[in-house]
Amino acid sequence: MLEKDVEDAIVSAVDGLALQGLIVRGSWQVAATGSVKGAEDECAAALVVKVAPRSFPTFGICEVDLAVTLALAVRVDLDADGAKLVEYTDAIGELIQGWNLVEAGDELTDLSVPGVFEPGGVQVTGGTGPEFENGAWTVVQNLTLRGTVPHGNNE
Repeated sequence: MLEKDVEDAIVSAVDGLALQGLIVRGSWQVAATGSVKGAEDECAAALVVKVAPRSFPTFGICEVDLAVTLALAVRVDLDADGAKLVEYTDAIGELIQGWNLVEAGDELTDLSVPGVFEPGGVQVTGGTGPEFENGAWTVVQNLTLRGTVPHGNNE
């Protein structure tokens, strides 16, 4: 599934930042056997990556848009001074800003899914936060990922 594959690529890219205490999950990911999807480990923070179902801006063309949401929640009881909120938000923001600033899609190797999706560009589209709710600070960062899918790819 294209959306799941792209989501997995984004999760891997954020995991590559090696942010201590942050667990990264994708909305399309299937829980491991014996686990319940959404039941997270005890950690200071969680980032959920969501890639919405694809849209095609034109008829009959292989160009596709994917709306992506990165939702960060940082538990106040494990980050009383808010330092982790700033650290995680800054690192994730720098990553997606770097994607936004590339001059050619072939530089977006983090987001490529060979044979399924070739990224063309990223547009960072804002977000919300920080907001306090249910004992956690939340920050949401949004982007649109545009690229191409091969003809005949029905995944």
